[in-house]
Amino acid sequence: MSDSILDTATRTLGHNLRRQGGILTRAVGSVAGLLADPAKISSGVTSAVDQIRSTLDTATGGRTINAGAPLWAKRSRRRHLEVLHVSLDDAKAAAKAMDGSVNDFFVAGAALGALAYHAERDTPVEAINMTFVVSTRTDKAMGGNSFTPVPLQVRGEGAQTVEERFREIRDLMAERRRGVSGRGAMSAIAGIANLLPTSVTTRFARQQAAKIDLATSNLRGAPFQTFVAGAKVLAGIPLGPVAGTAGNRTTISQNGSLDMGLLVGRAAITDPAGLRRNLDDAYRDLLAAGGIVA
Repeated sequence: MSDSILDTATRTLGHNLRRQGGILTRAVGSVAGLLADPAKISSGVTSAVDQIRSTLDTATGGRTINAGAPLWAKRSRRRHLEVLHVSLDDAKAAAKAMDGSVNDFFVAGAALGALAYHAERDTPVEAINMTFVVSTRTDKAMGGNSFTPVPLQVRGEGAQTVEERFREIRDLMAERRRGVSGRGAMSAIAGIANLLPTSVTTRFARQQAAKIDLATSNLRGAPFQTFVAGAKVLAGIPLGPVAGTAGNRTTISQNGSLDMGLLVGRAAITDPAGLRRNLDDAYRDLLAAGGIVA
């Protein structure tokens, strides 16, 4: 989080603390007599900003180096959709053989495809900045959803074999996942964020999204054949929001298939069909590494 945004947040929190002391007191901890003591007001503001910084380190951290996909730096409002399909049973079997999950398989394939896209174009890449989602639901009800997007940085130089790379990404995801608890990392500052001007929160969100090369999301669909007006649903193609990133890679598992939608910004990813081929190859390589011949 940039110092300029923190400065703005501090000034705004100071103003709103005097105006809405009760709300912010709950956000930074119950402090008796906060409004009656100017010194405590200053201390409370500092504590709140420290909390924001700490929480955002978890919620938007994960980058060990200041790098990203060099070919995907530009942004635009133009979009392009590509579609992929992988057998769900094959993905499960391959992931299990490498001590991972379907989501590990899905995210690892996205990372390997992104790295291959750059390698194919003779462009060195230090790291790919991604996000994956972690469910923060605490019940098993059918309706509703609760999740936190978690940043993940995959280094360009890493394990040599596909299986080693899969395990490397799996372990990185597990480490990042452990940092998310309760209702999600961002819930800790939700009360404070609500007191900030929309311009501050919007500016911060745009800054963070611009640093993401590829957002990913994994949804669970119906595990059986579905119909619409009596016709079989052959596939369900998810379109995840690009929202300032270079592209979004979302999959939905349904009726034995991982149906994947790749929605990209055309200024960032100028050859989306090429990226789809790289992703196809990456998933085939992962299946082979897990002992599955596609």
